[in-house]
Amino acid sequence: MKIQKKHWLIPAVAAAPILALITVILQSVSLFTEYEQGRGYFANSAPAHTAVTVILAVALVVFLAFAIVLRRELSTPSYAGTLSVLFSAGLSTVSLAVYAIFTVIAFTQTTGFVGTLMLLSALLACAAAVYFGCFLVPVSPQTTARGMLGLSFSFFCLMVALILYFDMSSQMNSPTKLLSLFAFSILACYALGECRGLFGRGAPLLQYLLTSFGLILSLTASVPNILYAILRGKELVLSIVYDFVLLAFGLYLLARLLQMLPRELPVTHPLIRVFLQDGEEEIETADAEDEETDEGEIVKEESGTEETEN
Repeated sequence: MKIQKKHWLIPAVAAAPILALITVILQSVSLFTEYEQGRGYFANSAPAHTAVTVILAVALVVFLAFAIVLRRELSTPSYAGTLSVLFSAGLSTVSLAVYAIFTVIAFTQTTGFVGTLMLLSALLACAAAVYFGCFLVPVSPQTTARGMLGLSFSFFCLMVALILYFDMSSQMNSPTKLLSLFAFSILACYALGECRGLFGRGAPLLQYLLTSFGLILSLTASVPNILYAILRGKELVLSIVYDFVLLAFGLYLLARLLQMLPRELPVTHPLIRVFLQDGEEEIETADAEDEETDEGEIVKEESGTEETEN
């Protein structure tokens, strides 16, 4: 039996969360067993950390291969909110609001260029929170105005990357700092791609690459840092707030990645269908069911009338 090419979208989509799970576990093990907190670096012999680096490089090659093979099958995800998109967008809204409050408070204790960047990032965080909040209200999912607002998402990620770069509280080439900086940089590029889609000029191949690689980077940079901060009481990247923002964005990218699955995916469990189904599709399905019910009632009434006349 020949497998249709579009069904290769399933392993293409599954590759990112599977690889992300592996790198999250390895990075967590590396932080708790190989990270030297005093130096801010990993030990010279750090096999788990080395494995994370290798897997990230391999992941990029794998995603690029899938993108090339499936370039005709990939499509820009719908901007209607699925249950997973609504949950992750809500989480992103909350995390951005907390970030803005935290940064404004920290700004009063910070001076110079970094302080200016922090204030700008707080303003952009508020705008980005509004952008994600739009998923939670019944507004048109794909408009030019929403695309313009979505630019704040990209600029926010870029601003945070600059803050991390110019932060002098940790070494410039600290591995944990570089991973978070790289994650926010890729997220900034992803957000631009999402805005292109809102403007009706989506690039599916590039969007798949950025979504997949952004997902694995975001979760690898955030989850182990959060665990380390909770269990060891030491924040590795400025504040744990940055890690929670990355985690929320990572879950949002996962929800977007799931929307790239083929619509005719043979999923039978109703909960999974609701989790993956677009809101617009739910409305269309409900309307179709209502029409079938109405037609059935009309047929029954006509049958009853004929029997009465006979």
